[in-house]
Parts: sequence; C-alpha cells; structure tokens
Amino acid sequence: MDSSEIIARLKFLQNVRPGDKIDTGLVVRQPDNWTTPFSRYLRGETKSKTLAFLKKTIEDAFELQKRYSESDQEHLKGLAKVVINDLHAALVGVANLKRTYTHDLKFVCDLTTVSEHTQMRLAGLGYPAPVLSPRFGLNATLESKNNESLKQRAKPKKK
Repeated sequence: MDSSEIIARLKFLQNVRPGDKIDTGLVVRQPDNWTTPFSRYLRGETKSKTLAFLKKTIEDAFELQKRYSESDQEHLKGLAKVVINDLHAALVGVANLKRTYTHDLKFVCDLTTVSEHTQMRLAGLGYPAPVLSPRFGLNATLESKNNESLKQRAKPKKK
C-alpha cells in the first residue's frame, strides 16, 4: 500500500464516530440508519472485513513508521512522528467502533485486542498511548449493561 494511503487511512480511522460502521471497499463511514444494513449486505461488507482493514492499516503503519524512522532524511524522520501521532489518534476510532458494536461481545473483544496490541507496540517504541476514557473500555461497556440490568431488577413491581 502507498505510504500516503496508509497515513490517510489512519486519519480516516480517527474520524470514525460512535454508531458509524466502515465500508472497507470505499473507505467511508456508514452512519447508523435503516439503509446501512442493506448497503452493507449488497456490498459484501462484514465485521470480519472491518477487523481485517483495521489490522492491515495498523500493521502497515508500524512498518511505515519503522522505515521512516530509520531513514537518513530528516523529513522522513518527521513523518515517522506523524505516523505515531496518527496511530494514537486512530485508537479513538477503534474505541468508537467498540461503542457501535456493543451488542457483539466477541467483536468488541477483537477490537479491544487490536487496541491493546497497538498501545503496547507504541509503548515498546517509547511512545506510550494516552489512556482512553474508561467509558470506551470493554469493561465499562459491560459494567454499564450489568448496572442497567441490576436497576431493572431492583425496581419495585407495580401492583
């Protein structure tokens, strides 16, 4: 993949909002509305393709960052830092996808794994990722569902 396309995809990921899904073929956000399931079906879009898109984009970005940081050219070393910043920012989009798919525990776990691996690789390079708000975390999502369930059970029944 072309280096500018890798950076563009990272910048795309950082703009994914809660409720959005990704059309991996066109590389566009799909809003959460009644036409989205139909268009995703017709285009053959799946969560598996979204996960593969995320993994490939992030892996390509790490390879690009390595190539740039090992370069003798100063502008490429500067671009290596841009890639690092964009990887950090892309994690926000991954967190927002977790909010989109809260109903699918396995997919949320897959997204959490991608996010954690990315954060650990960044930390290994000496660029620890900023801690995302707990409201984006898997445990926070599960806890909020459990709390809602407990509240429902705790309500007195009307007679």
